[in-house]
Formats: sequence, structure tokens, C-alpha cells
Amino acid sequence: MKNNKKHILLYTRPLAPPWDEASKNLAYDIALNSDGTFNFHLLTTKDYSSSIQKCYLAQKEALTAEPIFKSATFDTRAKLSLIKRLFRIRIGSDIVHFLFTPRPLTSFLFRAKLFFSKAKTLQTLATIDDAIIEDPKKLKKVLFADQIIAQSYITESKLKNAGVNNIEVIYPGINLERFFPQEKNDEMMKSLGISKDEFIVLFAGEYTRLKAVDDIISAFEQIFEKHKKEAKKLKLILACRIKCPEDAKKQRIIKKEAKEGGYFDKIIFLETVENMPRLFNVSDINIFPVQEMAGKFDIPLAIVEAMACKKATIVSDIDVLKEFVKNDETGLVVSKGAPNQLRDAVLELITNEKKRNRLAENARDYAHSTFDIRNVVKQYKKVYTKLLNKED
Repeated sequence: MKNNKKHILLYTRPLAPPWDEASKNLAYDIALNSDGTFNFHLLTTKDYSSSIQKCYLAQKEALTAEPIFKSATFDTRAKLSLIKRLFRIRIGSDIVHFLFTPRPLTSFLFRAKLFFSKAKTLQTLATIDDAIIEDPKKLKKVLFADQIIAQSYITESKLKNAGVNNIEVIYPGINLERFFPQEKNDEMMKSLGISKDEFIVLFAGEYTRLKAVDDIISAFEQIFEKHKKEAKKLKLILACRIKCPEDAKKQRIIKKEAKEGGYFDKIIFLETVENMPRLFNVSDINIFPVQEMAGKFDIPLAIVEAMACKKATIVSDIDVLKEFVKNDETGLVVSKGAPNQLRDAVLELITNEKKRNRLAENARDYAHSTFDIRNVVKQYKKVYTKLLNKED
């Protein structure tokens, strides 16, 4: 090794643009905001390795870019490259930090490889299915690290009840230098066909997996039909990527129904967004009225980032969402699968500016105190240090 610093291997998807996957984003931010105490190894592409080195130039020996991937696409070839990296004769790191959803087969391979290794291990669980937590055999197969990090207290509690003791909570972090309140961007408003007097509601999610879009459309249909005064200045942005054929089908159905219902011009359909901070700041409120979170990260960054941009948020009453969105404090909470409640909450925030501003202020303050990536990095630094000082 080049120096006396301890080496941390951030074991992730390819660390390269696009930055649209929360776990690899977290790994990148951990290294970007470190203070040089550790030497981080980032697994990236050949094309992006030089860019990473330039980003960390000030830290000099605090980073090693390893271009093991051909591209940023996490396909079969990339997965094989990732496994091959861990199965080198010498891992070349004091800690291997795993940042992805664990699977039985890969967890078995990692456990087998690391059994005789001196390297300490850390797993950050962005999410884990209840079906796995409730099955001791399945849980034992996927959790293999010396230390487990949950990203919510809900998950920590479930795992502790299942007998997992080597666990603590560190919330995901966001870059508050990117996500902060700004004036509505004229260029983006023009590109989206938005005027300054319109009230913009944003849903940044998915068409099918979260089971939210039908309730959203139902709530807005009611507003468009029965609340003409509020509807006149209202627009909805559906910022949802097409991830599967079912998503594409759902989008086609919504567009058809909107045209037939006469409110097609009230909905803006976005599939890719290059500048999310601008989109959050173009919006007036953010909504996330999902019915399911299975497979979704415990803390959806689309909510936290909007909060940091000083936006009042409406979420459904799923436990993990209620953990950080408190009703009438940092947002509004409605029953899942209740479009009438969603309708009323949206109308309340449109008509009650004072309340909307209070919730937005509280949301921003909470995001700053809880999700600042700089504080998150300090917490991980403590975990790394504790692991290194722990005797076998």
C-alpha cells in the first residue's frame, strides 16, 4: 500500500454518471466529503477514472480510482467484474464496505471469500424485504458483515427483533450545496410550458411499482372537475422513468384518459431529468402518496431532496415515511390508497399559503439537521474507526 492510511473499498455499482442510483451516489459522496483520514478505493469505468482523480486532487493520497468496468451499465459483465475484484488474491483494503441490496447467492460468495480474510466488512442496507427479515434462514443468508448499517429506525427495529445485534442507523445523506431553495428557473419553466402564476405539484417516483399514480390521477381529476378556481392555476408533473413495459403501458393509459377527460394540458410527463434541484425548485409542493415500498429504498431521496429545497411534502401513512415526515410538522400524511384525502391535502396547501410556508420551512430545517452528507460521512468515519479497532 502507498501510505499508512487505512484503505476502504467501496463495493458498489460502477461509480460513474448518471448519478441516479442512491447507493452508488452515497459511496461517491462519502469519498467526496471525506477529510483524508482514509484512502477510499472507488470502482469506476476507464472513461471516468481520470475525472474522479481530478475531483479528489486536493486529497491526493486519499483516493484510488480502480477502472474495473467497461461502462456505467450494471449488466452481467459488470457484475462479473465486481465479483472478480473481490476475489483477487489480495483484496488490498482494510475494510470492504458493501453498498447494495444483498442477495443470497452473492452474499454466500462474499462470505466464503472473506472468511479467511483480515479485512473488516460493513453492509449498508438501503432496503431489505420483510419476507427476508421474517425468515431466519433467508436473513442469515444475506447478512454477512461485521457491522450492519440500516437507513431507517424502522428497519433497525425489525432486524433487532429478528436477532440481529450488530446494527446501527445512519440516514442517507444529500449534498446541501446542490439541494437548496432557489428561485424558479425561467429556462426550465419555459421548457416545461409553465407560467409563474401556476401552482406546480411534483411526483418524482414510478408508474407501477409504488402503486401511487392511480390515486394521484384520481385526486387531480376531482380537483379539475369540482374545484375550478384552484384547478385553473394547477399543474401536475409526473417525473417517472420508464423502467419496464408495465410502466410504459401505464403512461399510455394516463395520457389517453387525460385527453379524453380534457385535462391533458394539466399534466407534464417527464422521463429523465438532468437537473433535479431545478425541478424541485420549479415545483410548489412535492407528493409521494405511495401504497407500497417493497424494493424501494427506506428513505426515498426524492422526498428528502425536495425538503432540502424548502418544499412542503405530502406522503402516505407508511411507517418508514412517517419516520421522517411528521404530519403537520414537516409535511402532511394521508392514508395510503385514499385519493380523497390526497385531494384535500393538495387543496389545503394551495389555498393556505401560511401553512404551506410553515411546513416548507420546517422541512428544510429538518433536512439540514438530519441528512447533511457531511454529518453522514462523520458517522461512517466513526463506524470505520470502530471496526478497525475491534479485535477479532
